[in-house]
Amino acid sequence: MTRAAAAPVGTLLTALLAGCASTGDDAPGPASRELGSTGQLVDGYIGQQMTDDDRNRVRRALEETGDNRSSTWQGGQGRVSYKVTPVRTFAGAGGSRCRDFDTQASIDGRHQKIRGTACRQPDGSWRPLTD
Repeated sequence: MTRAAAAPVGTLLTALLAGCASTGDDAPGPASRELGSTGQLVDGYIGQQMTDDDRNRVRRALEETGDNRSSTWQGGQGRVSYKVTPVRTFAGAGGSRCRDFDTQASIDGRHQKIRGTACRQPDGSWRPLTD
């Protein structure tokens, strides 16, 4: 490839990578809003305690966090701490991206843990798999 032909490719690559850059801000930005809604990805007592912001963070963990890496945050005016760990990524029906994940929470000093599985839908949302 000639230098003249490589210049447009380099410009395109730079533009694409710039769109993936993180600002370091934990607030959901435009890219995370495009991921769609989460619905109720986390069941039980933990899911009942989650705010919309907490559900968005679960979605972001499923979308952005590698297997066996955790995303942690404080919720509920500091009375709840959450930890979401995707543990396995696999292809679901129709080739959709699915993930098994653990959710741990400390709610008012009580430790809770639940495992879930969700698949990414064509619209960007994550839908839980049920037995």
